[in-house]
Amino acid sequence: MADSEFRNIPVKEKKLTTGATKVEDPIEIRKLLSSASETAARADIALPKMGRRFISRVELDWAPKKGLEFEIPSNVEKLEAPIEGECNIIIFLKGQTLACLSSKKVSVQKDKLIVAEPWTIFTIQRRKEVRYEIPKAYEFLVTLDSVEGVRRRVTKRLLDVSASGFAVQAISHREAGLFKRDLIMKNIQIQLEDRRYQVDAQVRNSVPLDPRSGISGFKIGFKILRIKKEDALALSGWVARRLTVLYT
Repeated sequence: MADSEFRNIPVKEKKLTTGATKVEDPIEIRKLLSSASETAARADIALPKMGRRFISRVELDWAPKKGLEFEIPSNVEKLEAPIEGECNIIIFLKGQTLACLSSKKVSVQKDKLIVAEPWTIFTIQRRKEVRYEIPKAYEFLVTLDSVEGVRRRVTKRLLDVSASGFAVQAISHREAGLFKRDLIMKNIQIQLEDRRYQVDAQVRNSVPLDPRSGISGFKIGFKILRIKKEDALALSGWVARRLTVLYT
């Protein structure tokens, strides 16, 4: 189809409350995917129904009507056809832009995952300060060293998370007071669904929780100081999925 034919289709963009922009104009989709192909972008690929998720480090290959091709890394367990359910993909473009895409037309050809149209696609700006607040109905846990002077590991409820930080719940005023500002804690483990992220982090603040939230105690905010590069990508992808329509 020529570009002139594409221009006859009205441009429709839906602004989402999360700051994401749904892209439905074929010209813009073509530009977006061509850009991803040219920049050798990495992608966070999830097959929720199959319980599979992996990072594709290799160049994404795209051509009109051909679909999107991603190389399946050698350390990923072999994917058997047919692929069940929807495929959700976060593509990390240059700068702070994410291209978020989902499709139900997915196939496997040797070591390639082929994702075909029709797609749902949108973009979101990956700002490090944007945090995903964990809904009360969900409970994700953070494991860290006790701050009470005893050598043991404890678990805390995760309240929010971003690419650069997170917050946990402290039950009492006394406990919150032990998390001194600028305290550096190592080997913290954040469990998000099927993946565990190990980080070093620094305490930044401690504030009372709003009683109207239904969660009592204090919110202890951390800044992430150290995280593996692949985990950082995966964490950004997880937050982006939660902030966008892929999980609504």
